[in-house]
Amino acid sequence: MEKYSMARHGITQSLLGMFNDCRTEAAYHLDGWDSGRSLAMDFGTAGHLVLENLYRHYSSVAPPPTQGSLVEEACKVAGGVIERWADQQLIGRADPQRCEDVEWICGVLPALIPGYVARYTKDFRSFTWLGVESEFRVEWEGCLLRGKRDGVFTYPRQRKAWLLETKFPGEINERVLNDALMFDAQNLFYLHNTAVGEKLNMAGVLYNMIRRPGLRQGKDESWPSFLARVRKDVTDRPDHYFVRFELSYPAEVMEWYRKELAHQLEEFTLWQKGKLYTTHNQKACRRMGSCRYLRACAQRSLAGYTKREKMFPELEGI
Repeated sequence: MEKYSMARHGITQSLLGMFNDCRTEAAYHLDGWDSGRSLAMDFGTAGHLVLENLYRHYSSVAPPPTQGSLVEEACKVAGGVIERWADQQLIGRADPQRCEDVEWICGVLPALIPGYVARYTKDFRSFTWLGVESEFRVEWEGCLLRGKRDGVFTYPRQRKAWLLETKFPGEINERVLNDALMFDAQNLFYLHNTAVGEKLNMAGVLYNMIRRPGLRQGKDESWPSFLARVRKDVTDRPDHYFVRFELSYPAEVMEWYRKELAHQLEEFTLWQKGKLYTTHNQKACRRMGSCRYLRACAQRSLAGYTKREKMFPELEGI
């Protein structure tokens, strides 16, 4: 992997978040070190790929006339996407755990699609999609800001645009999310860059959460029986699996964020020029579990880590 360059590779929200949390973590990441994939990461990647293809498909093709036929057609589209994703993941891989994870995802993810499409039929019939999984490259304050949005759309008879931000969490705490998301760095970063880069009047973010099923296969339960139980649970408890928030960001919040972003970019630039020390933040070691580089820091060794081929694999062209 080539050496990181601010001018060529730019700055993503996730990179800036790492820098703000722990400069050591950001340094490991920019050097290309990776600790591998997890079931949660793979589930989210496959889920985003499915939604991308569904929204792209119905942006150019009229949906079937009835909800039942729409769900049936969407499931076929999703099934093809998941199958292709699985084939790609397993090429040349002999890791039993990875094979098991892919099999679990290929069985469980399709169980969510009928409920999702039925619950959000208007997404495919009424929304006007201005972009689906679209990348942005925005020059601002002397820095190249980059990212990939899940979607940009307008509601019927509305001029302002909304961002769609999809997550596949294992748990959803609605009470905490309502407050925390108002200052969510990813939402604000994407809103800012979409408004600047696309010259769009942005209304806010539609935060779209799809809960990753927590059910586990019983000791004496067959695989088909387990999948049938997952499908039934999704059908019986749609409110548990599908949660959305509309988040409108006041002008004063966006103005505050622009000032904070400019300050963060200034610090990041100084760090890249070697004018700020690469500090280690112990409080970041165990946020949301543990930092993926915790072992590297604790053991002073990168044994077990691998190098990425690309700086930002989620973005094309690099």
